[in-house]
Amino acid sequence: MIKATGGTKDGVPLLLLGLSRENTRRLHDNQPIRVRVDHLDPRLPPLEIVLFAGETEEEMMADQLGLL
Repeated sequence: MIKATGGTKDGVPLLLLGLSRENTRRLHDNQPIRVRVDHLDPRLPPLEIVLFAGETEEEMMADQLGLL
């Protein structure tokens, strides 16, 4: 996974996440990816991002409770 921080032309903080085919395979195998934003860039607030995948939005909504 590629992770980078920066800023837009307007000065808005930017978080860039790039997923490889292997990352997307793991997501579909119910292996969520967790990223701590403040570990990437100390100027950003403490925040954990969880990426996960599913066949449908309904399935993902039901599964998200286990991610918390």
